[in-house]
Amino acid sequence: MPWRARRSARLHPNAAPVAIPVEAFSEIGVAVKESSPASQTLFSGYTNGSLGYMPMADAYEEGGYEVTTTQMAAGAAEETITTCSDAVKALWR
Repeated sequence: MPWRARRSARLHPNAAPVAIPVEAFSEIGVAVKESSPASQTLFSGYTNGSLGYMPMADAYEEGGYEVTTTQMAAGAAEETITTCSDAVKALWR
């Protein structure tokens, strides 16, 4: 069964807070911030609970604790980056 997790983005005059309920690899936050049209983008994990680690797809090839304990499929991080980035851009129109 695919995981469904709430991803949040809110409109603020100068900042875009983005929150996801996972322990995200740092690349996720960096990618969301780099794609954001906001002057400040605040990225936060562990919001509304935690569904565990969210590794980037290339981490699955390397292995490690995060990959062996996650319940998320490879590609979930990249999908989350796209979803969060699209949400911020939609709010900033």
